[in-house]
Amino acid sequence: MRKKKKSCGCNTQNNSCNTKNMNYCTKKEDVYQDKCSCVKPSDKCGCTKPMDKYNYTKPTDKCSCTKPVTEYNPKSCIPNTNINSIDSCKPTKCKPKIKEYTCPCEDCEITCEDKCADLAQRAEELFNKAMKYEEKAKCALKEAKELEQNAKCLSQKSCNLMQNAKEADKGSKNATCSAQELMNKAEELCCKAKCLYKEAKENNVEITDAQVQENYDTTIANINSQYNLTEDEYFEKFNLTEDKLKERIKKELMGAKYLEEYSEVSEEEAKNYYEKNQDDFQQIRASHILISNYDSSNKKLSDEQIEENKKTAEAVLKMALDGDDFATLAKEYSDDSSASSGGDLGYFTEDEMVSAFSKAAFSLKIDEIYPEVVETSAGYHIIKKTGEKVQDFDDVKDDLISTLEKTKQTTLMKDLYTKYDVQLKS
Repeated sequence: MRKKKKSCGCNTQNNSCNTKNMNYCTKKEDVYQDKCSCVKPSDKCGCTKPMDKYNYTKPTDKCSCTKPVTEYNPKSCIPNTNINSIDSCKPTKCKPKIKEYTCPCEDCEITCEDKCADLAQRAEELFNKAMKYEEKAKCALKEAKELEQNAKCLSQKSCNLMQNAKEADKGSKNATCSAQELMNKAEELCCKAKCLYKEAKENNVEITDAQVQENYDTTIANINSQYNLTEDEYFEKFNLTEDKLKERIKKELMGAKYLEEYSEVSEEEAKNYYEKNQDDFQQIRASHILISNYDSSNKKLSDEQIEENKKTAEAVLKMALDGDDFATLAKEYSDDSSASSGGDLGYFTEDEMVSAFSKAAFSLKIDEIYPEVVETSAGYHIIKKTGEKVQDFDDVKDDLISTLEKTKQTTLMKDLYTKYDVQLKS
């Protein structure tokens, strides 16, 4: 008779536990307790003698197997007489199901469904898909690198454009400021001319027609040479006529004549100012040693080199204060053109030198060395005062008269702006 194929796993009935896929070969109608049984589990599917029915009880900490069971040899289905009956078993708990493929038992004709071909096919499909994704990934990576390179190029272009924009904006602002300054200057000159004309008219200042014509001819000649415009072209461009231009020239000449007459300074006035302000004409003579912060090509030195220059200057100053000959030190250490003459700068006024240098030099007594190194934009100076004097009046007369005239003109215009309520733009 053909053997009936047995199923691998526990068939559940009534209240028996579900132990599907447990590796026991049993008859279909047998009922088993939850994994707590007195049959020793096998690593492989073994043939066992059907068990008698047991009443199922809920697993507890102890299990009561009431009837002894005989174990069977998994390979032969023959009772193993060498194995003693078991009256009881250790308490066990149900464990998670474990799926396991085993070799079929030849005697019991146990077989399991072979999935290897399906798995191999599926694996091949997944491998092919993985290869496609890998190819896509390579393409995507290549494209990403190209985009990254393009992004870098665009970023550099963007930076360049931004820099150009900033420079253009700066240039525009500078041009705007310059234009505004010119407009303000033109407005100031216009206001100045109007105020001077009013004051000149009030003081009966007269200008002859010959003076106007002479100035007119000079103006037209300048327009022709500077702007390459004829007289008619100039009139048309600026909506002028000959009479209008001459009238403007006359007003300007009247204002200029009044300003000149009002601000005229005599030699006597200049002499009086000279006598009262002797300190303004004080001159001193000094020598210096310069440790320059620029190289022979007039390029500024590094911060480290400048710091070293400061240390050098301090060392030279110490030698000078200790009594070393100043002229000799200047010839050896000074970077100034005066080094060949021992550092001698000749006589100078306070406003002829930079502020820091003049302040130090004019504070000294004759033959005294300034006790500190003096820093200016040129570098580090060691200063010695060698003489002092007051300038002669004849030497300063012309410059003094010119300075006093400018001062009088400035004062006059401030008074006229106040008189005629002129508000100038800053």
